[in-house]
Amino acid sequence: PASAPGPTPASQSAANNLGGALNFSVENRTVKRVKFRYNVAKPITTEGLSKLSKGLGEAFLDNTTKAKLAELADPLNARYTGKKPDEVIQAQLDGLEALFADVPPPKDNDKQYKALRDLKRAAVEHRASANKHSVMDNARFETSKTNLSGLTSESILTKIMSSVRDASAPGNATRVAEFMRQDPKLRAMLKEMEGSIGTLARVRLEPKDSLVDKIDEGSLNGTMTQSDLSSLLEDRNEMRIKRLVVFHTATQAENFTSPTPLVSYNSGANMSVTKTLGRINFVYGADQDKPIGYTFDGELSRPSASLKEAAGDLKKEGFELKS
Repeated sequence: PASAPGPTPASQSAANNLGGALNFSVENRTVKRVKFRYNVAKPITTEGLSKLSKGLGEAFLDNTTKAKLAELADPLNARYTGKKPDEVIQAQLDGLEALFADVPPPKDNDKQYKALRDLKRAAVEHRASANKHSVMDNARFETSKTNLSGLTSESILTKIMSSVRDASAPGNATRVAEFMRQDPKLRAMLKEMEGSIGTLARVRLEPKDSLVDKIDEGSLNGTMTQSDLSSLLEDRNEMRIKRLVVFHTATQAENFTSPTPLVSYNSGANMSVTKTLGRINFVYGADQDKPIGYTFDGELSRPSASLKEAAGDLKKEGFELKS
């Protein structure tokens, strides 16, 4: 991959997408990887500003704020007189930032928290675009853990969380595990996995919002190096569980017809197929350690599907599940 952001502003050329990946540990069939990617920053559009303003208006319901938002959204506002379209956008964005500059981060209102985060991230990317800089698109720490075969649902959950407990913020894994126990759909997914063969779980961690802000600042002023970024992503206090993916892995000799959908395969005398059973993306709010929601897809996200059926489909094609 391309090099990570360099130590000078000159390295922040909009002509490049910056990214990197580091594999830093292999132990007992556990693979840990740090990955990050920078993309060319894009300026905010009029439509983007309208969306931001709407989100802020839905989160902050007091009449004073609503009146000021309406004033900023008015194209006949005197602050926009004589300005070019891009200058109007900048003026409105500046107005939104000024309006909420003194609002402390909400501790118990997730809707307000999200609206303010959306405003901050949009402003950061807009400034980066004006300076022809790149911005971090995503950064993550991944762990792939195999050998979940033959376990009870609680043992599966414990083993998955233990693989990242030392890499995520204290208490985050415990809160995610409790969230999964209490949610009927996620609890059912774990139940389906009981006693199964050939299962693999991959956990992805992501930086908390405070770390995202720190990375943004270092990237935009040109002081963030690849080593700095990797070190930050290894700070467990700044990381939280973002995604959990459960797979079925099976092998078959060559000259076979592969079932679909396939996630990946390796060519050779023995073919390996990985099929996604469940992909869970956790959503966070003001509390950066406790999920407030999630999205779920994959074989087990469909009511009629079961782990046994997924395994049966692979066996019909001549695959042998790995234990």
